[in-house]
Amino acid sequence: MEKEVSDVICPLPWVHLSSDLDGAMRICCNTYYPGTIVDKNDRTISIYEIETLEEYFNKSSLVEIRKKMLRGVRPKICSKCYDQEDLGIISVRNKFNEIYNKNEKYRKQLLDTSEDGEIEVKVQSIDISLTNVCNLMCIMCSPRASTSLKKYFDMNKIEYDKNFYQKASNKSANDITIKLIENLGHDLGEYLTTGGEPFLNKAHLNAVKMLVKSGESKKIKLTYNTNLTIWSEDLAALWEEFKLVEIHISIDGYGKLNEYIRYGSKWNSILRNLEKLKGRKNLSIQIHCAVQILNIFNIDDLHRWISSINEIEIKNIYFNYVTEPGWLDIRALPWSYKKLAWARILKILENKDCRFHPNMRDLMLYLKEKNTLLEADETKRVVIKKKLLRYQEHNQLEDICEMVPELKYLF
Repeated sequence: MEKEVSDVICPLPWVHLSSDLDGAMRICCNTYYPGTIVDKNDRTISIYEIETLEEYFNKSSLVEIRKKMLRGVRPKICSKCYDQEDLGIISVRNKFNEIYNKNEKYRKQLLDTSEDGEIEVKVQSIDISLTNVCNLMCIMCSPRASTSLKKYFDMNKIEYDKNFYQKASNKSANDITIKLIENLGHDLGEYLTTGGEPFLNKAHLNAVKMLVKSGESKKIKLTYNTNLTIWSEDLAALWEEFKLVEIHISIDGYGKLNEYIRYGSKWNSILRNLEKLKGRKNLSIQIHCAVQILNIFNIDDLHRWISSINEIEIKNIYFNYVTEPGWLDIRALPWSYKKLAWARILKILENKDCRFHPNMRDLMLYLKEKNTLLEADETKRVVIKKKLLRYQEHNQLEDICEMVPELKYLF
């Protein structure tokens, strides 16, 4: 019965296959970097090296992670979720438990897990993107996840992981994606694609075509994290062949503020592509906002815009909390500024028409936390901040302090 009652279990080490853009295997995209899955020699496993799924799931550190969870011990690699839960915030783990606790295949896997932590492999969910090709230069991003930022980082001598960048540009991503999906059998139920920008991901398009041809697509949900500044008609034409298509639109502010944070994006392009989502029956749409110092005082504007959309149902707004670069982390704000942001979010919650109470409440809880580690790296933060902000203004975007007056005394 211990397997059923342990309150630290997450279904993902049993059912999910996930790799970072460079091919390094991980539990999920919420894992603290560089929290990778390793082999018996403590070497990070690459997706390009996996010979069989049975070997990967049962001869790697996933075994120890499952054993710890079954004993009620929190694996360190999963601390991001546990830390949020300790604050009272609904974590990614909580959400996946809600999905899988009624899943018979997973429940059987869990109950049949051996004392050694080995399982019968049934991969129901995958997160494979394997490319950092992206058309935007978001202020909180780096060349790790956007090819468009490489030239700028090189020009300004800003450090980034060049080895990761090279691996994320692997030309064999298409072959390995197709090979893995072909070997998953009939258990696959969800295919998540992030990036980079998934609508530019040719390997994903080919994988989707293969799933349609195989006849498996009708039982699979496709999930995207997209900036929606571009559109792939070839991809959209295939969506009706799938059980569900869930689109997470990355928007960090209303209008010009989003264009500033997500440099290269055009608000009118987003609105135009949003129109293309109308009338599609098997679509579910969410807004995913990267919460940071640049937009925390304007969440109410974003909420107002979302609430004004009538012809398309926005199922939810989900907040991702920016922690890198550190100067953007809202936990580093002086308390007086936190109280100001808190008051604005509270006003949203007081609105009887607000449909996103749990996530707004979680945002307030996260805002309360203080991250003292950020203060120790103040000099580096200021240098990076000045370089990035100067870059934005050099490219003739409006001064951020004009859009967000509260930042004037911080910057």
